[in-house]
Amino acid sequence: MRPGRTLPHCADGIDNDCDGLTDVQDPDCQPTCAYTCGDIEGDQDVDLGDYAAFARCFGESPISNVACGCCDMNGDYAISAADFAIFHALMGQGSSHTPPNCP
Repeated sequence: MRPGRTLPHCADGIDNDCDGLTDVQDPDCQPTCAYTCGDIEGDQDVDLGDYAAFARCFGESPISNVACGCCDMNGDYAISAADFAIFHALMGQGSSHTPPNCP
């Protein structure tokens, strides 16, 4: 995923796949992250590179910017100070969990 890539059908208020659910309520629009909590770059550690990636996503939504899916550590669909608090605690340590189930 590249920063800035969006899923327009997940932020348009329309039930695009006719399953009765729109945008964040639709499981097809849920952000995903294949890496462990804090490891935003996927390089097996939580370091300054991950911090830079987090900073680029701060204030974004993982729904409108899928590249930020690994930054939504608490699953509230916003990259905020609450996510940063979790990220900060993981800096230099990491976790065995994956977002949005970060400790």
